[in-house]
Amino acid sequence: MQYPLCADCYMNTMSQYYHGTFKQKCVKCGTEKKITDLWEPRWQWDMEGLLCKSCFDSKEVDFNAKKESCSICGAKMNFFRYNPKSEWKIEGQLCRKCWDLQKEMHR
Repeated sequence: MQYPLCADCYMNTMSQYYHGTFKQKCVKCGTEKKITDLWEPRWQWDMEGLLCKSCFDSKEVDFNAKKESCSICGAKMNFFRYNPKSEWKIEGQLCRKCWDLQKEMHR
């Protein structure tokens, strides 16, 4: 909640948190679960909100795949990795060859 609450509403919300009955939706799939059953996303994902276990696991696999391979050609990443420019609208990282090709295409 991102707005001020009166004392009664605040106490009700805190008691829901304390007793584990407060429910919230997963930000990815929208299923409503108890807040104690939801997972907080990793800081690298740049997300706000909570995820259910299945969405958390799928995001983790997707993130690791993007981190370990080039987003365009799928080649295994070496020590040197290149982040695409924001105007290219590419998620993940690029190998040197693909980064050079993108740079030439967007001149």
